[in-house]
Amino acid sequence: MGRSADRFYLNVLQMNDHSTGSTGYRAFPEFIAHPAQARRFTPEEFASTHKTKVQDAPSACAGHAGTVIWYVEAIGYILEIRFDSHPSTYVHSICTFSPRFGMDMIDGEFAQDVEAWALREILGYESPRLATLPAGEIPIEQYLRLRGYAK
Repeated sequence: MGRSADRFYLNVLQMNDHSTGSTGYRAFPEFIAHPAQARRFTPEEFASTHKTKVQDAPSACAGHAGTVIWYVEAIGYILEIRFDSHPSTYVHSICTFSPRFGMDMIDGEFAQDVEAWALREILGYESPRLATLPAGEIPIEQYLRLRGYAK
């Protein structure tokens, strides 16, 4: 990261009372890709990963049976998005903070974006989350402002 990015990073930490201290390490990418660009995993790839369950998320709409968020050390998060009448889909979500005590709030934002995209693609469910994202990449500073983590 360059000097201005370092300053921005420190401002975000101070504004939101985050601390990297002994709880983990945060590494923001320079840009956040649109969820449509997230890597998908086959059921076989997903089954073969050594993973730790982080949390369950309830159904967001009709046809969605819920989402399980898994952490894979060399990969980040894999969302197991379950459906009532469709096979589960497995999609990558970035991890910017070690989940030693559960999923970080900002990482949760990334995961919700990925989940919203999958629900739109499979069920046609329109979430307001996606309407605010540009089609390609978004600079991390702009993304954090968009989600209320920076001014």
